[in-house]
Amino acid sequence: LGAVPSCSALHQVASLYLLIGLASGLGNATANTSLTWAWHGAAPQLAAAFNLVNSCFPLGGSAAPLVVLASERRVGNSLAAFSAISVAALLPAAGCALLQPPTAPPPPPEERAEEEKEGAADGSSRAVGGSTVLGIDLGSRRAYVRCTVHAPLLLTTTLCIGAEIAYAAWVYAYAAHHAEMRSDEAAYLSSLYWSAFVVGRLSATPLAAYFSPGSILVPSLALEVLSLLALALLPPSSNVMRAGTVGAGVGVSMLFSNILSLLARYGLLTTAMTGALGAFAAIGHMTVPSLAGAAIDRHGYAALMPLLCALNGVGLALLTAVVLHLRANFHADEGSGGAVPQGGRRLGGRSKRAEEARRIASEWSPSPRGNSALDGGSSSGEDWAEAGQGERQRLLGGASRRGSAPTTGTVVV
Repeated sequence: LGAVPSCSALHQVASLYLLIGLASGLGNATANTSLTWAWHGAAPQLAAAFNLVNSCFPLGGSAAPLVVLASERRVGNSLAAFSAISVAALLPAAGCALLQPPTAPPPPPEERAEEEKEGAADGSSRAVGGSTVLGIDLGSRRAYVRCTVHAPLLLTTTLCIGAEIAYAAWVYAYAAHHAEMRSDEAAYLSSLYWSAFVVGRLSATPLAAYFSPGSILVPSLALEVLSLLALALLPPSSNVMRAGTVGAGVGVSMLFSNILSLLARYGLLTTAMTGALGAFAAIGHMTVPSLAGAAIDRHGYAALMPLLCALNGVGLALLTAVVLHLRANFHADEGSGGAVPQGGRRLGGRSKRAEEARRIASEWSPSPRGNSALDGGSSSGEDWAEAGQGERQRLLGGASRRGSAPTTGTVVV
């Protein structure tokens, strides 16, 4: 970034920004993955951390234009702002290199795969939340999650994050040419947009401790759609532009971080998915502003707001469907880190202890074949009563450590 003032050709600037984009995407994915590792299994704290850390991005977006204006007025060269910003970014980066990174959480227990196989054998994988969509068996729960949760959220990220960047990129030209605002007033709209973005994302930090990610995502993105719709339908003016810009900034601010929180709440956030969200957001960065520019060239500035409203409307529909799907077909599992399909088996967690309790129950229940734990084949159902006091205490202790106590004919699990 500090080398931008020394560029003398367009291809040099393009090459530098390619490196800047790669570094930004890598830093974004690394930061969110580190948060996932540090607060693994604590969904409310993780949601607050996502919103707080990701609020630094719009904070820089709102401060950068002001730094450029100050550099132009005080130094007489706006390019000097790039050098100042690069130094400001280098200091915290060097400090982060001295910190101890969090360790990755342990991999899922091996019994998860075994239970998935058992579920396929006994039909539980076809229960609600298993692997069937519209009567079509996708073959595995992993494919089911990818098709019904991951894919719609990735598309939503591309459309809405791309529209977010397109609004910030084109709002100055739109206000100056379509709303006929003065150039100095239009210049402040970008900072107003990112300032509203910062306020919205910081506000989501305490909200995440009391509301689920889905309860935050759907209303906020609905606010984004309504703000863009108002800008498209109302007569353009300075007040309308300011109000619409604030609503659009607050509305889209809670999207990315709370999508991460939504997946973490249901145990569906992996390192690969974190990186994929960053990659699809970058695709939106590259494509949607160019699409908006092509629409403006073809139909004029009046086409900008309807286009962005339509993209966010599609994202809102997909997001609402995913939130309702998760609530209907999955249980939020904030402690053990594994989502549980309704009607299916718990994938991990306490399954091993429950299996031990069931084994003890089968050993001490009266049956025609007797109790193999004591006499290897006695037909009497009173072997438990006939066992010595020391043997009963030993078995009771072992059962209680597994969450179960044997009794005559019944076991509490």
